[in-house]
Amino acid sequence: LAEDARETSVKACLESISHATTLNALESRVDEQARQEETEAIHGWMEAITLRVEAKALQNELKNTRNGMERRNKEAQERALNMELQSYLDDIKAAVTEEVARKTRES
Repeated sequence: LAEDARETSVKACLESISHATTLNALESRVDEQARQEETEAIHGWMEAITLRVEAKALQNELKNTRNGMERRNKEAQERALNMELQSYLDDIKAAVTEEVARKTRES
């Protein structure tokens, strides 16, 4: 009877060890899965941050390009206006010179 009790006790201990080993293995897998999910989440956040930074850089580049184009367009308009004004001034100068020459000849 003592032999049977010892054998039952040993079986119970072995079964308990087996359950504990299984639980430890399951805990390890759960911990590893959690670490892997955390790592994937961190990588996702890093990718999102990178995309936001790249988008902001592209927005700044677009803004700078647009500002540059607007500045060059304004400069071109100013040059065209200056050329037109210079043409008017040249026409007025020629008319005045011609009128002065005509008045000089008449007198």
